[in-house]
Amino acid sequence: MIQRIQTLYLLLVAALMITLIWMPLATLNAPDASYRFMSYGLVTMGGAESIAVSTVSLSCLAGLSGVLAFLSVFFYKQRPLQIRCCQLNFLLILAFYLVFFVCWWSIQRDLDAQNISLGAALTLPLAAIVLDYIAMKKIKQDDDLVKSMDRIR
Repeated sequence: MIQRIQTLYLLLVAALMITLIWMPLATLNAPDASYRFMSYGLVTMGGAESIAVSTVSLSCLAGLSGVLAFLSVFFYKQRPLQIRCCQLNFLLILAFYLVFFVCWWSIQRDLDAQNISLGAALTLPLAAIVLDYIAMKKIKQDDDLVKSMDRIR
C-alpha cells in the first residue's frame, strides 16, 4: 500500500484539503470593518473575532474531499473503485472552487467591499487537483499492468 507512489499523492491531497479549512482564503475591507474569508465563515478582524457570515459548505467540501482522498488510499486492492473515488474527489474540489467564488461574489457585493485580496491558500485546491489527477493516472497504470499480467498467464 505505502510503496505505491499514488498513495503518497493521495495523502498529500488529503493533507492539502484538510489544512485548507483553517487557512484564510481572502481578505475583504469594507467601509465599516475588515474581514477575513475563511472556509467556515467570514471572520471580522480586530479585537474580538466573530463570525459575521457562515460558509460551512466550503469547509464541508474541503473536509469531505480530504477524507475521501484519505479513504481511497485503503482501496488499493480495488483499483476501479479507487479511480472512481479520485474522480469524485476531483469533482468535489472543482465544486469547492465554484462554491467559493459564488460565496465570495455575494459577500463582496453585500458588504460593498472595495479592497479585496485573494489568499495564497486558494492555490492548495489547485495543487490537490493536479496531485489527484496524477494519482488517478498512476492507479490506471497499475490496473493496466495487472490486466496485462493476467493475459500472459
